[in-house]
Amino acid sequence: MRKILLTFLLFFLSGCSMNQLLLSEEIDKVNVVKYQTYLKQHRAYFKRDNLKLVTKNDKYLFLYHTEKRELGLLLRRQNTYTLYNFTKSEKPNITLILKKKISYKQLLRHFSRIGYKPVNLSNLGYTAKIALRRYKGVKTLMVETKDYRVLKQKYEKAIRTYNAKNIMSVKTHLPKNLIYPYFETYKNKATTAGELTQLQNIANKLRLEDDEIIIPEDEPEEVIYTSYPNSKGYDYYLYRASVNELERYLAKGTTKASLSGSEYKGLKTHLVEMKEKELFNEGSLEELIAAYKVNKDPKYKERILVLMKETQAQQ
Repeated sequence: MRKILLTFLLFFLSGCSMNQLLLSEEIDKVNVVKYQTYLKQHRAYFKRDNLKLVTKNDKYLFLYHTEKRELGLLLRRQNTYTLYNFTKSEKPNITLILKKKISYKQLLRHFSRIGYKPVNLSNLGYTAKIALRRYKGVKTLMVETKDYRVLKQKYEKAIRTYNAKNIMSVKTHLPKNLIYPYFETYKNKATTAGELTQLQNIANKLRLEDDEIIIPEDEPEEVIYTSYPNSKGYDYYLYRASVNELERYLAKGTTKASLSGSEYKGLKTHLVEMKEKELFNEGSLEELIAAYKVNKDPKYKERILVLMKETQAQQ
């Protein structure tokens, strides 16, 4: 294990390309990119020259096994359908070889019998990115999934119980589209100032900057912030604003004129520091390596080695 890690380290210190560094990645194989408590990321490159349509319009189809809680990607090559596991990549692929052509309904019926059915990824807590890429000189279909199911359930409980306490220390960001409909449902049900305050705390954590909730004045509560005029000043953006919110604030044409020179400079410096912290704590292996090649910071080297160990442990 140590020899492998030292080899990886020698590669990126000498300025090698990502293709040389990530030697464990292979075409037509699902690999673990990130494996953390609240985010599990998988990626695969499939040769696309022999891929056939699975549905009427697409050459791929996501299927989900509810009992096993496993996501699969179905691809077709001639008369062979292969289901790749994007939850537990170490599991063998499921292959269906046909002697004659079948309809789409018959295909779904076959995989339904073994527990796999079409699914809405957002409802589950997944995001997916599909793109055409060249990998090691080969034309491929790149498929990348991010599994936020555990984090989504944690936020749903916080929203449902109107209690933000257990999500305030979570560093991993949950994409808005995975939780916003759920958030809106309970926002419309909230009736007390306490419930609205907790939802505001959750909205801040989710970076839902447009969802500023007004707390009723006749029910005094300890409020993080509301949408009253002038509720967001210099101190707010320095100490409580998210990266995206601060970035938008600094991009406004009126911001610089409303601050002193030292305040504006301080917020810009704070934004850089926040982005660096976010990259270091939540960045992917590729992003950290790219950053290390520029800054040569030893702590990035240590973080990269930790992520490499985690990746190898999952393969």
